[in-house]
Amino acid sequence: MKIYSFPSLSNPGATVLLLGTMPGVQSLIRNQYYGHPQNNFWRLVAAVFDEEVPTDYSQKKEMLLRNKIAVWDVLQACERPGSLDSAIVKEVPNDFTAFLDEHPNIKIIAFNGQKAGAFLKSMFV
Repeated sequence: MKIYSFPSLSNPGATVLLLGTMPGVQSLIRNQYYGHPQNNFWRLVAAVFDEEVPTDYSQKKEMLLRNKIAVWDVLQACERPGSLDSAIVKEVPNDFTAFLDEHPNIKIIAFNGQKAGAFLKSMFV
């Protein structure tokens, strides 16, 4: 079954882009980046900026944007049973040229795992 990533969480002032591969099953069900309750992403971001961990998703998004962090996925779509990146096939990349043109202040691109970095690298080699 084909699955699709979310639109980016971003604004033109973002200076950092954090990239995942594709949202997991729980995130897709909740329609939220890093939506699995056991995922430490939001706790980590809050700790980095010395903030309380927001409980509401809209507040979580605001925390990222306020701190000039953009979040997106390397892939726009793929086929994958379950949530493992190793099971991804038929991947369709997101349009990074357009994204970076719309976000000229991005200075740092970081990945939430090796597979995200490998997918992006394969697009430009």
